[in-house]
Amino acid sequence: MDQTYIKAITTKYFEGRISPIEESTLVKWLLEKEENYMFFVGQRSEFEKNGNCDFQTEMAWERIEERMENSRSETKLRLFRNFKRVASIAAVLLIGIFVWQSELLTSLRYEDPITFHELSSLKGHKSKVVLPDGTQVWLNSNSSLKYASDFANKHRTVYLEGEGFFDVVKNKDLQFSVVTKDLDVKVYGTAFNVNAYGEAENVEVALLRGSVKVASGTDKSKLTELRPGEGAFYNKENQSIVLRNINVENEMIWTKSKLIFQNQSLKELVEKLERWYGVQIELKGNFKNSQKYNFTLKTESLREMLELISLITPIKYTITNGDEVLIKPKY
Repeated sequence: MDQTYIKAITTKYFEGRISPIEESTLVKWLLEKEENYMFFVGQRSEFEKNGNCDFQTEMAWERIEERMENSRSETKLRLFRNFKRVASIAAVLLIGIFVWQSELLTSLRYEDPITFHELSSLKGHKSKVVLPDGTQVWLNSNSSLKYASDFANKHRTVYLEGEGFFDVVKNKDLQFSVVTKDLDVKVYGTAFNVNAYGEAENVEVALLRGSVKVASGTDKSKLTELRPGEGAFYNKENQSIVLRNINVENEMIWTKSKLIFQNQSLKELVEKLERWYGVQIELKGNFKNSQKYNFTLKTESLREMLELISLITPIKYTITNGDEVLIKPKY
């Protein structure tokens, strides 16, 4: 299992922010082998060194130990019962020795551990995927989506890095959750966009139809509900959520291979162009912060796009190795 994901849910566990599904995944992972348990102990030591170990941490530690012990006991009991059942069958049907051996091996097998499926789109590319419950997801450039093998069974939780547009199949009995590093989105059936790139200052959620509730990763008890046409903007630094009326169609237009810029600075423009074309753009020199850009990008090439910018702002540019762009003021 991915070590980054394990470290993340371990931290969430000690901070009291882990979900029941994530806790079950953690317990199963700890029981797989001794090295995993030692990694968990090391995480706790790190937590203590940083001065984060308090009563809540101690309770979390005791709970994980108790769940592991219960799991071991249940496994032993299940193996013993299965062995007795198979042995009794063999005693009655001595000629079925091969059947007995087959049944024994099957009975002693552990339950299949939960695994994760991960989908991603490369820089400069977009992709679409249909989840096991029928939900459609579009992934923007340099984004990834992860979900467990038991998805749509007892839960519908996905983990997003980057940007994704979700058209969620309605299921009033099974909530759909999008978990990002800083913000969680909870719905039952709706269409919305989540922009959660790691380098961005904000996490943005735009609701097209239905309703969603968002909660910050640090305090999931505080839920903010959105209505169609609204956007939630979560500031990572001060951990605040602001709601605004927005043009949601513009926020999800990238799924139709278009990009709309409205009153955006050169810095904001460059960030989106880097993801759109899968390149690295460096701004060198002094540019006017007051300059704003308004246009729509469709099928233009990178060079065509740079020429368009030069008509608005006097610039000169160089492209190296096909994916490295340097932009300087022309004068």
